[in-house]
Amino acid sequence: MSWAVSMKMDLGEGGLNQDWREALLDTVKLFAECLKEKRRGAGDSTGEVGKDWPEFAIYQGPWDYTLERYDEKRAKEALPASSEGRFFGVEAELRWQLRPCQLWAVFICDFECGSCNVLGPQRQKWSVPRRERVRIYSNYEVVLWGEERARNGAWREGRIPRELAYPLNGTGIPVMEVRLYEKCDRGAPSRSPEDPVMGVKERSLENEKPICRINRMVGIRLKEV
Repeated sequence: MSWAVSMKMDLGEGGLNQDWREALLDTVKLFAECLKEKRRGAGDSTGEVGKDWPEFAIYQGPWDYTLERYDEKRAKEALPASSEGRFFGVEAELRWQLRPCQLWAVFICDFECGSCNVLGPQRQKWSVPRRERVRIYSNYEVVLWGEERARNGAWREGRIPRELAYPLNGTGIPVMEVRLYEKCDRGAPSRSPEDPVMGVKERSLENEKPICRINRMVGIRLKEV
């Protein structure tokens, strides 16, 4: 069973200081340790099978958007200029967004997640996490902009007036792997607009009850032409 865990941190008036950035990165570390424990429980004695989580990061600010390999030192440099972003990999995604006096986040994972225990010392900084069961609806790929390489190794696309940087090496077409989930409880009421777990609200032809879907990024790779 998969889970979507939503959390909120109240920053107070003028709360946009380094405290929220440190708390967010500490939360990333806690979820990363939880993933290692799940690997050990699945038979990996070291907890290191597969790629470390998170593998990739997206930082988005008013004037910039970057997709790159995750690095904690780089994250500390990028967060001050970012208003939202994602940390993701094969096993899970932690997405976050700054709002007036608040930091919202949602953790989407493909295993049983005891989020309250995982957060440990960070629990006091986040409001009580709300967990919702979700199930995998589909997997798909999104072809990213750019198919040619500039001399410095960056991707480029003639219709975009700047080079595009992807954390990839080799040749091929860059694609983003995406997993789409839907809520297990189809009869639940529609979400509040303030909820960070913003899914696509559709209607089932079977029972006319609202369905909420949410996607997460799984990884980025090069696809052979």
